Amino acid sequence: MNLRKPILVSIALLTNVALTGVVPAARLGQADHRAESPTGQEESSKEQLHGVLSSAHLTPALRGVPHQVRFSSDGEYLVVQLESGIYILKRRPLEIQTWIYAPDILPARFSADSKTLILATRSLAITRWNLADNRRVDETILKKRDGCLASELSPHGDLAACLDPSLVLELYRTDTGERILGQQIFTEQERLAAGIVSTGLIPRNEGKAYAEPFGYGFFYTLEDLADREIFGARFLFSPDSHFILMLDRAHRTAVCVDVNARRKIRCPGSIKDHWNATICFVAPNQIAVLDPDNPEKSQILEFPGGQLVTKLDLAARIATPATQSNYLIVGGRDKWNEVRLFDWHAGRTLKPQEDAQLDVTGETLAAYSRQGELKLVHVAEDALEAQIVLPAPLLPSLRVANASPTLDTLVLGVRGDAALFRVATGNQIMAFRRLTGAWFAGDVKLYIAESRQDGLPAPIKEVNPNRETTTDTWSPTFKSDPQFTILDTHTSGPALFALEQSSVYVFPDGHTDSPGHQPMHKLRALDMKTGRELWLRQWVHHARRCGGRGRRAVSRKNMVRSARSVC
Repeated sequence: MNLRKPILVSIALLTNVALTGVVPAARLGQADHRAESPTGQEESSKEQLHGVLSSAHLTPALRGVPHQVRFSSDGEYLVVQLESGIYILKRRPLEIQTWIYAPDILPARFSADSKTLILATRSLAITRWNLADNRRVDETILKKRDGCLASELSPHGDLAACLDPSLVLELYRTDTGERILGQQIFTEQERLAAGIVSTGLIPRNEGKAYAEPFGYGFFYTLEDLADREIFGARFLFSPDSHFILMLDRAHRTAVCVDVNARRKIRCPGSIKDHWNATICFVAPNQIAVLDPDNPEKSQILEFPGGQLVTKLDLAARIATPATQSNYLIVGGRDKWNEVRLFDWHAGRTLKPQEDAQLDVTGETLAAYSRQGELKLVHVAEDALEAQIVLPAPLLPSLRVANASPTLDTLVLGVRGDAALFRVATGNQIMAFRRLTGAWFAGDVKLYIAESRQDGLPAPIKEVNPNRETTTDTWSPTFKSDPQFTILDTHTSGPALFALEQSSVYVFPDGHTDSPGHQPMHKLRALDMKTGRELWLRQWVHHARRCGGRGRRAVSRKNMVRSARSVC
């Protein structure tokens, strides 16, 4: 299969000047069998555009956020999973075997025998890839309807978990498609206490780089949240897939399941006592509960009993078990872009890395940088074993794109990776992180919106492309009513739109209420330069009574009418 040049940006004279990123539409599971790179024939991509004024390759390319680097159990293969797809590499010698275009999928898993790579979408469409033959073996759709509020593959990909919109926890065998568990995990009282409601607001679109109407629609069923990464729950499997822990910090809920017994069990009390803790399995019957700020509060507990195994001198905001089970890949609050290798058996930290994904098998550390460099290093001797620079992947979906009035400079952004470029050369001027919007007020005056690590909007910045400087101008958070919470922001030209909701209080008996007993929403348009309020729309949302699987007891015609966008 021929894949075209991934990071080719052209300015084409059509009916209007248009920005085009060349991203071929390939299916999940398709790959470039030449095994050199995902790049293809530059000439064929140029032939598809007419009236081209100039073209240049982005330097450096926008690769997107690296999701994971992972060894197979036998240590002979690695995967590097990026925003737009997956590289499969052989370890001896270190070389690319193939590239699979697979955007927006769950973390891929090697089978226990290291012969197969299992890929899954959020709605649990499964693809199995034979590593020795370098080909797709089969595809299975586990969920025929409704989708999943949360989903995950087990460590070796033999099981797939799904939280159905009816709040039933489902467990499937990925090879046969058999559903081996389907259990309602919340009583009505638990659901009310957690504040899980079947009504609210959701964006009417995902926020792409091209011009489009935007707004918010009311949802009256949890099915509207399926497969959208909105609900907030996530699954943790024990290494042997004997236990599942489902965490939902947004609703302050934890559910534990004994897979072998096919039933819900009691979770360790320490989980519910430490909702801000970072939690992961470190052994088949042990979990690490890591305080993000105070290392004296971190510990390893028996699971599911909750008995203390040992204290850990470690504070971490993220933690992932490595393939070599005595190591954790952790990140702290002091340096948000730094990850470290932590040997929890020895209680010592090794190998801090900036902007990298790590994994360990045996005594070999794999480190993949955002610049595309993959290194294999012997841990004990700190000796380089092998290294390779992976070619630029296919361009992930653009989330931000804006050009200066004279088309001299261009700002482009994908998830977690963005930059300002010179159009004539494609060279990067400045790099940004977590960019959510941009607007050129002039050739030398660019305003950008970013999000913070905690998800809240960061201060709006003014950027001078010639001087390569940034200056904070105003903060959406400080412009917000303290009685309201910012739910979402959206940049559109010279305006920043902020959706806000009045505070909601959850009482001990499980019921919720808002100030004035009426939940209020605001949509405000703010000037990108100054933060001045341009206009305000506000409304009271009256919750509807739901029945059955969380659906409103209304006709489909009325349901579509009532779920229309509010702006």
